[in-house]
Amino acid sequence: MTLQLWLIAVVAIVGNLTTVVSGLLSGRHTMRLALRIRDIDRRDARQGRYEDACVQFLSAARVLRSPQDGESVSQETALAELRRAATRIELYGPKASSTAVLTALDRIERLQQLRDGQPSGKEVAEAQSRCDGALDAARSVLAVDLGDAK
Repeated sequence: MTLQLWLIAVVAIVGNLTTVVSGLLSGRHTMRLALRIRDIDRRDARQGRYEDACVQFLSAARVLRSPQDGESVSQETALAELRRAATRIELYGPKASSTAVLTALDRIERLQQLRDGQPSGKEVAEAQSRCDGALDAARSVLAVDLGDAK
């Protein structure tokens, strides 16, 4: 009879240990799953911020490149939005995107400086041409990035 009691006790102990180990492994799996979900949420939020920055950059660049009379956004406000968007693209986006955007920002700022001064028509035309080239490059890179995101 004591042998049977010992066997029952051993089976009970092994059963309890199995339950504890199973609980620990399940807890580790749950923790890994929670960390993975958190990482995915962060990546999605980062991608959303990047997409918003791209849209903001492109719309502000359009306003600055081709100013319209009676536009609701002033040139200074559009330039500030453009800089803020470029900073966010540099922060959240890939290196190729930030390089293209910063180049376009530099060209737009130079064009604005020329417009504010007393330039000749030839200087403005050259600056607009360089600005258009840089903006086309930035649009292409951002379009590829945004196309990959969707």
